[in-house]
Amino acid sequence: MARKTATALALASVQLGGCGLLLPPGSVDDFVAQQRAAAESAEAGDELVVALAHWRTLAMLNPDDQRTRAEIDSLKAQIATRAGEAVERGEAAYERGDTQAGDAAMLEALALRPGMEQALTPLRASKSVAAHGRQDKKVAAEYAQRAAVEDEEQAAAMQDALAVLEQSLANGDYERVLAEAKGSEAAMRDLTQRAHLGLADRAGKRGDRDGELHHLGVAVALANGEDRKLMAREEALRESLSDEAYQGGLELLQTDLARAIEHFEQAMLYDPKNLAAKQKLEQAQKLKNNLERIRGA
Repeated sequence: MARKTATALALASVQLGGCGLLLPPGSVDDFVAQQRAAAESAEAGDELVVALAHWRTLAMLNPDDQRTRAEIDSLKAQIATRAGEAVERGEAAYERGDTQAGDAAMLEALALRPGMEQALTPLRASKSVAAHGRQDKKVAAEYAQRAAVEDEEQAAAMQDALAVLEQSLANGDYERVLAEAKGSEAAMRDLTQRAHLGLADRAGKRGDRDGELHHLGVAVALANGEDRKLMAREEALRESLSDEAYQGGLELLQTDLARAIEHFEQAMLYDPKNLAAKQKLEQAQKLKNNLERIRGA
């Protein structure tokens, strides 16, 4: 069941890429297939950075997989080429006095390769971004204090990368934020958590409650148990989904025992504290075993 698989992915946590991805024991194959399909879909849609993030996740599960390494190398080369072409367009635009087009091209390069010095240097010098300097400096200063980066050039690159990610977050491009917000720094974790919350809200609005639960679970993990309001929201959603699955099992109990058991199991996956579902699951399994013995006699 697709819903059951999505539910299972929201139950246990493994640390990949510095943030908690939810992955239960025994579902690695499903997770790998899901990530591979997402990578291929992103690449087909020309979302190279997003595709690269999915392949890198797979590489962390199986570093020796030759196809994964080949895909990563290919995407990195494509991204480097695209970013280089964007820088060339930006430089040409600056030379002809079109600062707006130049800035747009340099930002395109940074979206592909955050921290790319060939794009950052001319962008900092551009007159059209000077008006935003004070706001960018504030974001940069706050991050610099948290990150405590001793290398001044590295700190500047990270600050500019944050500004780009903040803009992506404001535009609702949560997938790009998740693909590019790497590292365990507090600012990056905050961006990642906010992106997962945005995706949870988006999933909830379209009725994808499993998707909402998945992204809420990641956001709760990133909060390290400090956001009680968020934890309460996740728990309430788990209880609601568990009760829905339990009620479905009750309706099927007299007509389809196998499907009823699946519903009760799903209810327990959503909320292990659902004692009513646990009791009905035990009764249904006992009934199933008895029927099998009778049929075999």
